[in-house]
Amino acid sequence: VAELQRLLNKGTWHVFHFVEHGGYDVRQSEGTLLLQDDAGQPLHLSASKLAQLLHDHFSLRLVVLNACETGLGDPMSLYSSTAARLVQRGVPAVVAMQYPISDQAGTIFAARFYDMLATGGDVDEALTEARKAVNIQLNNSIEWATPMLVTSSQDGQLFKIDQQRRNLAEDKVGDEVEVDEEDEVDPPPYDWRQAEL
Repeated sequence: VAELQRLLNKGTWHVFHFVEHGGYDVRQSEGTLLLQDDAGQPLHLSASKLAQLLHDHFSLRLVVLNACETGLGDPMSLYSSTAARLVQRGVPAVVAMQYPISDQAGTIFAARFYDMLATGGDVDEALTEARKAVNIQLNNSIEWATPMLVTSSQDGQLFKIDQQRRNLAEDKVGDEVEVDEEDEVDPPPYDWRQAEL
């Protein structure tokens, strides 16, 4: 966790993508992520602690949790899932997995999802297209239904991408596209610094 905190404080981040294991702690009524401590031992990071780490990174527009059960929560507690807790604390959009997802499905999903975002698609469209890609490429699999979206964004536009950049991204789908940082992200809709800890 200390290393994650150090890395977060080292730069300006727009997307946080986590690929590992997740779960739901019934006793605490809260989602968790599985990390390693300094000794290489399993460390369960609660959704509350992750939200505390991320909430004051004001450039952060999207969290993708490619980890099992990060979208699951207690039906009686609205913000018990990891995804919902992060949105509650100011992250504009979180894509999470409701159930286990294979590496193959996760890779297909991420490739199409980020392609859509890079060409100016809103996060809802990107999720839909990525789920379609999983459904088409993995016959007889229901993994297309595993990814879900929790968002506070009214229009789904997490990133401001002008037409010139959109054309460049469409020409270089699959390649890394360089975008000027100052033009890439809309300002947050409210001052997250005022959010309570």
